[in-house]
Amino acid sequence: MASIFQRGKGRIWWIKYYVNGRQVYYSLGTKNERAAKRIKRQIEGEDAKGELIAPSKIPLPAFLEDFCQFLKTIRTHKSYSGDISVLRIFFGPICPSLELGTCVNKRWRSSHSMQLYDTMQHLHVKADTLEDITATKIENFLTQRIRADMKRGLLSYKR
Repeated sequence: MASIFQRGKGRIWWIKYYVNGRQVYYSLGTKNERAAKRIKRQIEGEDAKGELIAPSKIPLPAFLEDFCQFLKTIRTHKSYSGDISVLRIFFGPICPSLELGTCVNKRWRSSHSMQLYDTMQHLHVKADTLEDITATKIENFLTQRIRADMKRGLLSYKR
């Protein structure tokens, strides 16, 4: 059984339904109630026939590895290094491209034998699939980082 409702300032119609026990929210992209009800009937018909497709579970490490390889093709080395650094701070070294020392200049690395370690290890966001990353997790991560940086004196608050 599906239900439709309006959401947002534009009052766009959305639908909520379940597939294999998982709740799915989907924007119908219309402001017209009759069109929304028609789409709801279509979805309920697909559900009755067993044709409704469940949302996918994309493994986060594989997704991030592919994303890092894509970034490497479209960014300069310096820009790519900055992007990888931000992803590493947020997710930690969960894929080969986000391992510590993967983006360091090769000449520098060969001339310096320095042990690299993860200083943010206890702050990384823990997620197994891409769908596990929510706005709440991102907000909590940012809040923790701001508080930690303020305690260490790296960030100050002025009005």
